[in-house]
Amino acid sequence: PRDHLAEIAQAVAAMVVVMAVFFSYWAAGGSLGLSSAEPDVPWVMQASRAAGAVIAVVGLLALAGRWGRQTRFWLPAALVWLGSGALAGFDGFWLMLNQLFAMFGTDGSEPGWSPSDTAVVVKVVIGVLAAAVGALAVTAAAKDDQKNQRA
Repeated sequence: PRDHLAEIAQAVAAMVVVMAVFFSYWAAGGSLGLSSAEPDVPWVMQASRAAGAVIAVVGLLALAGRWGRQTRFWLPAALVWLGSGALAGFDGFWLMLNQLFAMFGTDGSEPGWSPSDTAVVVKVVIGVLAAAVGALAVTAAAKDDQKNQRA
């Protein structure tokens, strides 16, 4: 995996860009993919989802070597962790609570499944993928440091 870390980071970054576009569109007032039965999600929430995605993309591309070699490793790693947490954290918790409410007969959400619900699930999965890439990068860097210290 270490040999292909740059390619994996770029692939995940491309997925995150797609999610950022969706959430930016909804933050700007777009309604494609939103059902009329859904309560309006505030634009600030959609904008924060897009901002988390942008932070993750910047960190992933930096890990992939798109910033050049001058960047210290901790900055891209921190951006990936921050962005992936923003992608997966809040909405992952929201999805888990909604599923618990539905399981116990008290539905915490509106009935039905909408494309925006699918986008949120995909966003959480991509956030977990971004976190995994960050973990791979940190592991690879630690192994490189160990090799350099031995030499």
